[in-house]
Amino acid sequence: MKEELLLTIIIPVYNTSTRLLIDCFDSINKINNSFEVIIVDDGSEKECALFLDNYLKKAPNYVIVHKNNSGVSDSRNVGIEMARGKYIAFVDSDDVVNPQWYTDAIKIALKNDYDMVCGKVHMCNRGDLPIFRTYEYEEKIFENEKMWEMQKLLLYDETFFLNNIEYLDHGQCGKIIKKELISDVRFIPELTISEDQVFINILVNRARKCLINNEYAYFYLFNQNSTTHNHITNSIDIESQSMSIIKDFLINEKVIDFYYYRVVKDLKLVIDNELFSKQISIQQYIKKMESVYENTCYREALKNFRFTLEKNIFDKIKFFLIKKRLVYTYFILKKMSKIKLFKCN
Repeated sequence: MKEELLLTIIIPVYNTSTRLLIDCFDSINKINNSFEVIIVDDGSEKECALFLDNYLKKAPNYVIVHKNNSGVSDSRNVGIEMARGKYIAFVDSDDVVNPQWYTDAIKIALKNDYDMVCGKVHMCNRGDLPIFRTYEYEEKIFENEKMWEMQKLLLYDETFFLNNIEYLDHGQCGKIIKKELISDVRFIPELTISEDQVFINILVNRARKCLINNEYAYFYLFNQNSTTHNHITNSIDIESQSMSIIKDFLINEKVIDFYYYRVVKDLKLVIDNELFSKQISIQQYIKKMESVYENTCYREALKNFRFTLEKNIFDKIKFFLIKKRLVYTYFILKKMSKIKLFKCN
């Protein structure tokens, strides 16, 4: 009798180095369950594509699809279409997983019929994997009318403010998701920022039973060359599109304040990325900020933003300057690189 395939792991790849790919695959191969790995090569150059083909010759549970470059969302969607496992996990090709977490999570999910199981993500440099916990989550089950509490955590995870290297990822990392739950939901290729938040919030909106536990699931290995860290043109506009879609999938009014917080928090991040990752004049900056204040999504969030939700005093100052349209002051403070607290984070 053929063993049931329990887990499909989808890995989009675009010109990832051989060393990073080996680290990623080695961590996955230690998972002690029946699983398949679907590698979606998003138009990588010959050296990377050849390595993937050769690797698959000795990895019978790996499948590869080579396609023209169309972005990470489309690559994940290709993987979803091919997935045969009862649960699906997403892994970036320059990160590694905790195999024991995935082994245990599948058993727990099957036993309790969870739609989704979430673990902790740890952000670290390569070769600096944690050996102890620095913050303890309270393991919690979310069911039916209490699912809004899980959505709140995805929008506003207080542990991130206490320790910004260890957190519940608000996207797809560090999770196993029932294939049945995903069904017809797909990543939106046009969204190149926060597309993962949109995807997960749609799923949480339709989920009925989920678990968050306190174990390390996923190690986000900081890589400056990753597409995640590269400058994206029109990021402010794209971010507002993503946040507007998420609003349509809020479970109830109890999470609206946390949604507004997430919009403003992410707005600050994309402002820092788009406006300060390159040299621009104060005139260009002010013009761009004027478009922010004309944007319906941002205007509404800034109007309703609750400062009491922010635990970091320095970020409170930044949010105050943005909300009060003191854009010139914000610009000057950000440019004063010698003042560490106003550097981009």
